[in-house]
Amino acid sequence: MKVFVEFAHMLTDLTKKTSFWVEIPGEGITLKDFLLKTLPNEIGEEASNRIFELFNRKEIFVFVNGRVVWELDHMLNDLDKIYFIKIAFGG
Repeated sequence: MKVFVEFAHMLTDLTKKTSFWVEIPGEGITLKDFLLKTLPNEIGEEASNRIFELFNRKEIFVFVNGRVVWELDHMLNDLDKIYFIKIAFGG
């Protein structure tokens, strides 16, 4: 299975990447598995742990194929596009 990952704005400072394709062995991987098992290999464990923490605290939006996902048990599919963006406040 292959997915496209993209980070926006301030998250690129954390991840040191803007976007990439990643191969994930097998099928039926959850967002949680992706965040904890696959993402560390791509952006490093420290950055991946921070992304996971931000997600759990609802400080980032995670979009899969253009739809916001809040559930860690969301199933990913081949060729999904996963987009991470920090929630910004201000006025």
